Amino acid sequence: MKHPFTAEDATVAQQNLPLPHALAKGEGFLNLKFPFSNEGLTLLQEMLYYQNDARLAATAAIIRKNFRKWLLNYFELGESQQQFLQQIDERSLKKFAQETAFAIENRLTILLKKEPKAEQLEQGKIIWDVSTLKAQSGSSGFQASGMLCFHIAYPLA
Repeated sequence: MKHPFTAEDATVAQQNLPLPHALAKGEGFLNLKFPFSNEGLTLLQEMLYYQNDARLAATAAIIRKNFRKWLLNYFELGESQQQFLQQIDERSLKKFAQETAFAIENRLTILLKKEPKAEQLEQGKIIWDVSTLKAQSGSSGFQASGMLCFHIAYPLA
């Protein structure tokens, strides 16, 4: 079965999103920066999940090796977002990387829920994940299921 999302669709989709668009050379792999929103993440997943299993496994390995760099390469992040990314505790980042890589490698859904920034005085930014990711292995083989959701909020002071 052919995946419903094609390179031609990517060109059309780019016209609806404020992102730079350039196709990388070689095997049709899309090298784009996406808005850091649920819509941008969804579009990235559509494009990634069109790739073959070997490409997804390679992407998962890159995510596990350097999650920060992967995020910077694929998402349009402002200066304050980049600074926040650098400040995320390594233990959290390692968990986020493992779960993201697992979800991508197995074509599972990843969501991003960002609360709007409050106009009142905030005390900072917080990120956490909620995961229902599950791996099962037995005589019938391997099966992955579940979804991953990242939440970003700005608690008030």
